[in-house]
Amino acid sequence: MTPLEWLHCDVARSYGLDKATWQERLQWSQTHPDFQAGAKEPFLYKSAWEALERARIGLPITHLISLDATASGIQCLALMAQDINSAFAVNLGTDVVNNPYRQVQEYMGPYDYERVKRATMTSFYESVATPLQLFGNDYDKFVAAAQTMLPGPWAMKDAISSCMDYRDQYRWTMMDGYEVVMDVTTPIECSMDIGQGHEIRWIEHRRAGVATKV
Repeated sequence: MTPLEWLHCDVARSYGLDKATWQERLQWSQTHPDFQAGAKEPFLYKSAWEALERARIGLPITHLISLDATASGIQCLALMAQDINSAFAVNLGTDVVNNPYRQVQEYMGPYDYERVKRATMTSFYESVATPLQLFGNDYDKFVAAAQTMLPGPWAMKDAISSCMDYRDQYRWTMMDGYEVVMDVTTPIECSMDIGQGHEIRWIEHRRAGVATKV
C-alpha cells in the first residue's frame, strides 16, 4: 500500500474498524472523507483524520499510524511450531483479519468472549490458575478447544514448559563476574492491630517453598 493508503487504514481503524480487512478499511475511509462522529478511539481518529487531510494536499505530517499484533505470543509459538493453520488464525501471511480468541469461543459454545480471551491469553503464557478460575469444571473443555484451534502453539508451549526448572532459588553469574542469588518469593498480605479498631496492612514477599506455576 502507498503511504496515503496506510493513513486511510489508520483512520478507519481508529474509528472502529480494527477487525475489518485492509481493503474494507481503505474503502470505508475513502467513502467517508468527512469527519465522522462516534469513533471508538476519538482522539486517535481525530489525529489520523487531520493527518490524512494534510497529506491529501501535500503538507508534511508527523502522525504515526498505529498497528497492533494479533496475539503476539501465539504468533511466535505458531512460527516456532511451523503450524500454517495456526499462523493464519493469528493473521500471519494472510489479508483476512482473523480473531483466534473468537475461534476458541465458537468451538467451546455459548461462553462469554472476554472470559475465553483472558483464559486463552494467559494459558499460552503458562498460566493454569487463571483459566481454571475462569472455567472451573469446564476447564478441560477450554483446553480441548484451545488445543484443537491452535494445536501447534499449544504443543510448543508445552514443549517449552517441559524445559523449565522450577526451584526455590536461582543462581547465575553476570558477565562481569558478579554472582547473583535470587530466592523465589510469594506475596503475603500482612496486618497488625494498632488498637481502637484500627489496623495497618502491608504486603511482604516471603521465601516460597518449591516454586509452582500460577
